[in-house]
Amino acid sequence: MDIMKFITEFKLAKTAEAKQELMKKHIKTTYVPYVEKLAACEKIILVSMYRKDDRTGKVYFRMDTPSQCVLFSMTVIEYYTDITYDRAVVFDHFDLLEKNGVLQYLIPEIERDYDAFRKILDMMMNDRVMEEQNLIGWLNNKTEALKLWSETSLEGIMEGLMKSPAAATIKA
Repeated sequence: MDIMKFITEFKLAKTAEAKQELMKKHIKTTYVPYVEKLAACEKIILVSMYRKDDRTGKVYFRMDTPSQCVLFSMTVIEYYTDITYDRAVVFDHFDLLEKNGVLQYLIPEIERDYDAFRKILDMMMNDRVMEEQNLIGWLNNKTEALKLWSETSLEGIMEGLMKSPAAATIKA
């Protein structure tokens, strides 16, 4: 069902019980297979933790947890319900769901699997942050070691050059 039609019906449901019953009618599953959760979480991570520099084409690490929240919520809507939305205006559709409290009626119906889905995303995100931090730390250590090596080597080379017979003719 189109999100706009769903929101219209949701607004017409006047009581919490009516809203909950409407939500139940639109739940297509209460369990998403583990492999599908992994794939969905990987997509969320790629979009919310990396940015591409349009000028250089390089991809760099940059956390965007507010976007991650929106993407996760919309992924939950996509996987567990028959509600469809336009990805081009995902933030507008997220706002509609939030404004009308739709997720508060969906989550209790899928709570156990929702918690597992969220936990998988959190674990994958933590893994990715650790990988990025470890790589950055490794590169920083190598950069410092290379700097120290080059300074030491250059000092030795310069001392050797200054003691050479050629250096004596340059001084004169």
